[in-house]
Amino acid sequence: MEGGKAEFWNYETGRNPEYKRGESQLGFPYNPYFHIKGKYFQGVIKIAIRKAIDFAHSGILKQFDKDGYVFDDERLKAIDEYCRGYIAKNFPDPYKVDFMTKVIDIILFLMKVDIFYRARFLDMIKNLPRNHELTKEEEENIKRVLK
Repeated sequence: MEGGKAEFWNYETGRNPEYKRGESQLGFPYNPYFHIKGKYFQGVIKIAIRKAIDFAHSGILKQFDKDGYVFDDERLKAIDEYCRGYIAKNFPDPYKVDFMTKVIDIILFLMKVDIFYRARFLDMIKNLPRNHELTKEEEENIKRVLK
C-alpha cells in the first residue's frame, strides 16, 4: 500500500509491488509457485546451486583431500563449530541442513588451503559491522519455521 492506496497484483504475472528494486528484506520478488520467474528460481536456479555445491563438496574429499573438512586452525574450528550449531538449531529440514553444512565446509576448506581466501575471510569477519538487526518479517520467519 503506497500513498494510502491499496495495490493489487497478479502474482502469476507481476512482481511483488512491495519488493522494490534491490530490496532483499521482503522475501520473494516473484511468487515461487505461480510466476514463471519464481518457478524458474525454485525449480532451476536453486537446484543448479545445490548440484554445484554437491559436486564441489564431494570432489574435494574424493579428488583432493579426504581430510579437507578437518581443521587444525583454532579460528576455523571456532567458525565451524558456531556455524554447525546455528544450522542444527535453525534449519529444520534435513536437506537444508545438508546444503548449508556443505556451503560452510567449502568456505572453510578454501580458508584452510589458500592463504589468499583465509586472510580475506578472516579480515572480513573481523571488520564486519555488528549492527545488523533482523527485520520483523525475518524474526517472524525464524520463529514460524522453528515451531
